Amino acid sequence: WGKLGHAVRLVVPGRKYSSREDPFAYYGIKPLFTIHRPTASDFLGKHQTFVRLWYAIDTLSYMYALLGVRFSQDDVVYTREYLLALLLPKNNLFLEMHTLPTSGFLIRRALRRARGVIAISAGVRDALVKIGISPQKIQVAHDGVDLQIFSRTVPDRTAWEKFGIDSHKKIVLYTGHFYDWKGSDTLVEAAAFLPPNVHIVLLGAADEELVQYRGRENISIVPHQRFELVPRFLKSANV
Repeated sequence: WGKLGHAVRLVVPGRKYSSREDPFAYYGIKPLFTIHRPTASDFLGKHQTFVRLWYAIDTLSYMYALLGVRFSQDDVVYTREYLLALLLPKNNLFLEMHTLPTSGFLIRRALRRARGVIAISAGVRDALVKIGISPQKIQVAHDGVDLQIFSRTVPDRTAWEKFGIDSHKKIVLYTGHFYDWKGSDTLVEAAAFLPPNVHIVLLGAADEELVQYRGRENISIVPHQRFELVPRFLKSANV
């Protein structure tokens, strides 16, 4: 949108314990939009236990903070969090859906308040239609990737060695969060059936998500890496 000449404002919670790094530099993108950070609580950033409780409190805090943000001049208000869609102005509200919707009252209300719904797959779209959302209201827009980042990246097998991983083995790499629906737990279970020349690497999730996987012989845990380094790891893996 910014490249097309529109004035774009990203509204995100101002968290006390969040990264102070320049987001434009971190993600390697041009500053084609402004960032507004209404102050909200950050219990999740401080505590490593009772994650769901702190997430709920932080979400409610941010929802309250949004009440003080003016959206009246915006032609489009876009969010991927259905709870926020319950209070954002509905006239020009667009809600992006990444997961299969439930039949819960709140999510149904959020979907009906939205002027349009963006589904990241045909499967999500079909699930939305099943719970009563009009197909004419839904646009499928698949997630994408900037392939130029990978074209500039050269594989480097020695990158594994500083984490104590034998670079001569076949590396099966997973990057991202370890939500159950992503299937990473299935990969971990499969490790017991793989030959000795295959090594599984789990990269990038929050530490507390990985505690259960520590100490397994053919599984290594690599902590969160800078965004620009991830393509090198991906291109240096076999799978």
